[in-house]
Amino acid sequence: MHSTHTAYRLGSSIGLIGGAVFVWVNQAALTAAASWSAILAWAALLALAIWNVWIRPKPLNNLRAPRPRAGLIYGLACLGMVLLIVLGSRVLTSSRHEAATPALVALAVGLHFLPFSHAFNAPFFLRLGGAMAVLGAIGLILALAVGAPWGAGFAVLAGLAMTALVAFGARWNQGQLTRRGETPDPGTAPPS
Repeated sequence: MHSTHTAYRLGSSIGLIGGAVFVWVNQAALTAAASWSAILAWAALLALAIWNVWIRPKPLNNLRAPRPRAGLIYGLACLGMVLLIVLGSRVLTSSRHEAATPALVALAVGLHFLPFSHAFNAPFFLRLGGAMAVLGAIGLILALAVGAPWGAGFAVLAGLAMTALVAFGARWNQGQLTRRGETPDPGTAPPS
C-alpha cells in the first residue's frame, strides 16, 4: 500500500508540475485580465490538489497492476510526444506559425497520455489525455487560422485542465465521484 501511495503522489506531482508549466509559460501571451484569472484559477486548483493528494488522501481502492509491456508503451508514447513536438515545431516555425507551438505541445502531451490508460490500467489517463489533446487541437486550429494568442490561450487551458484533473482525480480515485456501480479510477499511479 505504501508504494502505491508513493507512486500515486509522484505521478500526481509530475502532473501538477506539468500543469504549472503550461499555465506559467503561456499566460504572458494573454491579456492582463486573462493572465491573472488563469493564475488565480491555477492557484485554487493547486491548493485543492495538494489537499486531496498530500494532506488528506484517502485509501486508493481497486488499483490494478500495470500490464506487462507498460514500460515499453510508456517509452514509445514519450518518444512519440517528443518527435511530434520537435518536428511539428519545425514545421510551424518554417511556415511562420510559431504562435501555434504552445497548442501543438498541449496536443502532443495529451496524445502521449492516451496509451497509458491501457498500459497502466488507469482510465484517468483517457480523461487527462483526451482533455489536453482536444484543447491543444482547438488551439492549434485557431492559432493557424487566426494567429496569436489562441495557441498560448489553449495551452493555458490545457494546463488548468491538467491541474483540475489531478485535483479532482484524487476524489475519483477515492470513490467519492464515481457513479453508482462504477469502480473508482486507479488514477495517476505511474509517473508520466
